[in-house]
Amino acid sequence: MEKQAPLIDSHCHLSSVRNKGKDLTGVLERFGQEGGQWLLDVGLRVDDWEERRALASLSSGLRFSCGVHPSEASDPMEPDWGKLEKNLSDPLCIALGEIGLDWYRGREYEKRQREFFGLQLDLAVGLGLPVLLHVRSSMSDVFQELERVRGKVRGIFHCFSGDAEEAKKALDLDFMLSFAGNLTYKGSENLRKAAVYVPEDRVLVETDAPYLAPVPYRGQINEPAWTSATLSFLAQLRACELSRLRERTALNFQEFFHLSV
Repeated sequence: MEKQAPLIDSHCHLSSVRNKGKDLTGVLERFGQEGGQWLLDVGLRVDDWEERRALASLSSGLRFSCGVHPSEASDPMEPDWGKLEKNLSDPLCIALGEIGLDWYRGREYEKRQREFFGLQLDLAVGLGLPVLLHVRSSMSDVFQELERVRGKVRGIFHCFSGDAEEAKKALDLDFMLSFAGNLTYKGSENLRKAAVYVPEDRVLVETDAPYLAPVPYRGQINEPAWTSATLSFLAQLRACELSRLRERTALNFQEFFHLSV
């Protein structure tokens, strides 16, 4: 039997997958059966680090990130920035995120969101860590913030949802673009054009599990193995061989984060 090309999930939330009722042992087994090689479990709060650090022992290909999500701006308590910096020093932590701006929800906390985002961008510059960007109805403002640190920080536009013009701007800033299950949804024509436009060495794929399950799993609790469905759809869009795209996205992830097999 021919060996499967490797599979990656560049952005998921394993504790949330478990909290929605899925057994993580089974989740990771299915990811492995699909050829899973690398998996990035993404942080949302300072105080979720210990739990996710423990989960990292479940798989040799599992890495995690630490960061303060823009939704945390609604909490009147100030995040423990010192603890965040300490968490980021963990050898299995490979990125700062997810961070960004969300004007779809939480626009009333705009000032605080901007403060959190700017502070964490500066922290990433100081630590030399890549960032994982949350961008929802806020693309132009995120670009404006990134211009301030142009050339000083690199990262990934998680669950990229823009058009080809916005993809070009992200690429010009030297960022990677990661595509999720929403690429497979009806009404995503502009996003699909962006997914075709991006050069193959700048493309990543993700689940954002437990959210955004791709067709044919839409409406279910998403899991890392289903990155394969998004990849299949993306390969058809780009008119390329699926095995080539799987290998390319895995290599992109590995090279971006300086990982060795």
